[in-house]
Amino acid sequence: MVSCPVCGKSVDLARVNAHLDEGCPDEAPENTPSKSFLKRERRDKSEFETPKKKPCSKTVFSRRSPSESESDFTQRQRMTLGPKPEGRKLDFGAPASVDPSPAAPPTPAAPKSAATKEPARHTPLPELCRPQTLDDISGQKELMAVLRRFVAYGRIPSIIFWGPPGVGKTTLARILAKTSGNRFVELSATQNNVADVKKVIDQANNEWKLLKRGTILFIDELHRFSKAQQDVLLPAVEKGDITLIGATTENPSFRLVGALTSRCRVLTLKKLSMKDIKEVVERSLVKYNDTAEHEVILPTEVIDYIAGIADGDVRSALNILELVVSVCDIVEEQPEKAVEEEKPEETKDTTTEACAANDTTDATNEATPDDSAILSDSEAAENPASSSQDASSQLTVTASPPKRYRTTTLREIKNVIRRTHVLYDKNGDNHYDAISAFHKSIRGSDPDATLFYLGKMLKSGEDPLYIARRMVRIASEDIGLADDSLLPLCTAAYTGIQQVGMPEGDCILAHAAVKLALADKSVKVYKAWGMVKEALSDEHGLLAAEIPIHLRNAPTKLMKELGYGKEYKYNPRFLGGKVKQDYMPEGYENVKFMPERHLGTEIDPELEGEIIDEETEAEYYGGVMI
Repeated sequence: MVSCPVCGKSVDLARVNAHLDEGCPDEAPENTPSKSFLKRERRDKSEFETPKKKPCSKTVFSRRSPSESESDFTQRQRMTLGPKPEGRKLDFGAPASVDPSPAAPPTPAAPKSAATKEPARHTPLPELCRPQTLDDISGQKELMAVLRRFVAYGRIPSIIFWGPPGVGKTTLARILAKTSGNRFVELSATQNNVADVKKVIDQANNEWKLLKRGTILFIDELHRFSKAQQDVLLPAVEKGDITLIGATTENPSFRLVGALTSRCRVLTLKKLSMKDIKEVVERSLVKYNDTAEHEVILPTEVIDYIAGIADGDVRSALNILELVVSVCDIVEEQPEKAVEEEKPEETKDTTTEACAANDTTDATNEATPDDSAILSDSEAAENPASSSQDASSQLTVTASPPKRYRTTTLREIKNVIRRTHVLYDKNGDNHYDAISAFHKSIRGSDPDATLFYLGKMLKSGEDPLYIARRMVRIASEDIGLADDSLLPLCTAAYTGIQQVGMPEGDCILAHAAVKLALADKSVKVYKAWGMVKEALSDEHGLLAAEIPIHLRNAPTKLMKELGYGKEYKYNPRFLGGKVKQDYMPEGYENVKFMPERHLGTEIDPELEGEIIDEETEAEYYGGVMI
């Protein structure tokens, strides 16, 4: 290897000439052809191509004559090419030079503009205002006391949070994981599968072996897992490999396997009250204003409206608040004008000249503070007209810049926002709770509550035929023998809904419902039928008892010869249809199912102080005394 006389690189001796002819490239070609081949290639190309201009304009002596010594040849090259360029050096950065002059004061940081705050604006408001500690949670006071004991004890058990949407199930799981210091993994039954759960369990085992740290697995919408998928969690929860925190909006008794609920504590979360929702909205509005360009000020009636239509759902309330903020208009508020005192022009000129004279005097003679005070007192005594000049000064009114904020009114909000959802599902707890409240309101003879729950179900999208079928049942269960006309009335209402449909059929349902609520009540048939079913289920001998022979049917001659129906007394043949004849099986002749009264005999303790006469008593027991 030799050093190139032009660039100083190390080049193979056989490649020096080609390296110079090519203009000292940075990297040599991988497959270098022989010297004779290069000459032949250059000669062949010269016949067809215009020779390229050499990058080096100076003459390069690549060969030396036999009579010339090596030192003379090197001297001649240096004289022709000039001084040898310096080789490449690695630049690690020059050291900072020390400036003897004093350093300039640092430039104060510019105030944050709206552009620097903009990233927070893209975060949804519910996520931006999500509580970080248990103290930030609104409502759920009874549940908070239990969770605080878990945190104080330092051990979080496996928990299943059951409650409606937007009450803080996910937030509580994250806070518990944060306070415990354990590893937190969050899955969703709508997005993840059993393979993801098994992977988390394996990671939890490794985490404990290496770091001695537990793992909290949070599964949202746990009821979406099938029962076979839920069974995968059982061994890990039982052995303590993971701490399971599940969140569900469905009743765990029906949607979760019993083995899983027995290994976890089921904690119920309730819908938040309007007071709690208003507190959350007001606190979130303050947090929103911290990052907003213009402050948002909402009237109290707007906040009350948001809390009302949220229906106890915090997430819904904050989403509505974010929508309300987006439609707010910018308002300029003119602040109160400030009054300032302004001296007349003559006084200004005199004051300016006096100040100039004082500056000149101070520049030549430097007075002490005591001397200046004496001079001021003497000047004030010698110039009594100064006080009159101050009295003749003018008052000027200046206005500060207007305050800009965003706001809206309740009328504008009502035009934009309607109730977006009602917490009601046709197959869940709300479905059965609503129809139960409707049934019990009719049973309690409260027509107002009856109409309310009827309207609630219809407004929530309940099937009107389902309500009509339930009223047919009520006509026999709760009214029964007290008013036999209601059974055909409710049957007609069901047929009317089928023929008329909705929304015209709503009045048909209301008519039948109010009639049921105001009617006299009798549960004699309902109670008697219940006792029969209970006796047949519990008393196995009654179910297997033989039918008396005189009550059996005898359609053939053989059966008649066997005595079927032989001693039967045909009631219409007798006076008043009364005969002495047993109808119950042998051994159960004295069993009675039918109660004596339409209703019970207990008295509500809250009504014990009232005087109950015979007429009131008859009304209290259903109007008909039997």
